[in-house]
Amino acid sequence: MGPDLTLVHIINDMAGKNSVLDTTMIFAAQYLICIFAIYLADTWFAKNKYRQEALFAGYAALLGLGINLISLNSIFTRDPLWFPQGRYLSRMPPSHPFHLTMLL
Repeated sequence: MGPDLTLVHIINDMAGKNSVLDTTMIFAAQYLICIFAIYLADTWFAKNKYRQEALFAGYAALLGLGINLISLNSIFTRDPLWFPQGRYLSRMPPSHPFHLTMLL
């Protein structure tokens, strides 16, 4: 078993044992990317001293998404999240698996 599957099992074993952790993970999976994008846009349009940092953070986010897209299309690995191996905290279509991209 690879380290990615081990990490999935560790996180999945914690599901359902702590309601605060479950709620936090569901919130992060559903809304954190949108909140980050809104925060960057607000920082950019506010024209404060952190405007350049917001631009660089936006570039870094786009670069990370691009690298992720290239690596997903060029390197095939069996994604453990496509196969039902544990408990799900929220209902989502099987075509949209939860990836741990934010940990990178």
